[in-house]
Amino acid sequence: MPALTLPPQLAEAESGDGLPVHFGVHCDGCLRNPIVGQRYKCLSCDDFDFCQSCMADPRFRGAHEPRHRFRQVQSSGAAVRPAPSGEDSVVIGEGRNCDHCNQSIKGLFYKCLDCADFDYCAACASHAGVRRAHNPQHAFFPIQSQADMITFLEMRAARRPVVHVGITCDGCRQRITGVRHKCLQCDDFDFCGDCVAVPVLRTQHGVSHQFFPVDKPDDLAGWLRARAALPRLDALQPASGNIHTAFCDGCEKRIVGVRHKCLVCADFDFCGACIADPALRNLHDVAHAFFPIVDSRNTEVYDSARRRVGGEPVHVQEPPPPYQPSTSTANS
Repeated sequence: MPALTLPPQLAEAESGDGLPVHFGVHCDGCLRNPIVGQRYKCLSCDDFDFCQSCMADPRFRGAHEPRHRFRQVQSSGAAVRPAPSGEDSVVIGEGRNCDHCNQSIKGLFYKCLDCADFDYCAACASHAGVRRAHNPQHAFFPIQSQADMITFLEMRAARRPVVHVGITCDGCRQRITGVRHKCLQCDDFDFCGDCVAVPVLRTQHGVSHQFFPVDKPDDLAGWLRARAALPRLDALQPASGNIHTAFCDGCEKRIVGVRHKCLVCADFDFCGACIADPALRNLHDVAHAFFPIVDSRNTEVYDSARRRVGGEPVHVQEPPPPYQPSTSTANS
């Protein structure tokens, strides 16, 4: 849809995320009005526009004439001018071979948005049997000109999943890609997008815990702000101090009551029910001793016991001097 003539203060308006708002222009794919962000205008049609999401969606892009080319409009007040002479008429398919029929591509071809380098000629792309031979979840983008190739590269970059390097999902134990869901109550507990939606995993962690979506790697500013707004755990804790921040490695539930912590392993705990279950206890090394932590606010007793057996304390930053038995104990 052609842009309306707007006052300068509206023509340069931006969304709360700093994206341009194209007032008076709606997307002919999802019908969003107005288009926010990058706008793609068809250079062949008088009145046809896509938003960035629909331009990257093969269902919408494929429904429009594949030979039509689009021009990216970044500024809400920018005029859409015809492409420089010859820019959009350059056919770039020549010199490529179709990855199915191995024939030289002439004119329009379809490039996979998910593979590093995979192309179909127009005939193979429209053949259902050939298309099924490739991963059916992969999307293809029609390309005929240099401008189409530039748009393809932009769309592929937008589709590439975010990888949270070094962050493992505590549900499936896989590296998290996409949105990372970080627990607001726990210091170090994360779910991937799939596991946070699994009722069993969600219940095992604790349904009262809230999760915050982290969509950019290492960007925890929003999570920290949300966490600071929550009531402190120690303010909610009863005087007995029997609600622990640790989770049982048997039932994977937050430990309430006595916490039984392994004196040999740096991070292994049982709740009272699981340590009394012979089947679960035998899953851990039966030679390992466990120490009861009654008060969650007093972990020094555990660290002291761990030092006695030659281990390093795990709850303090600076370990105190090595344990020295008393004279009476040494002479006895």
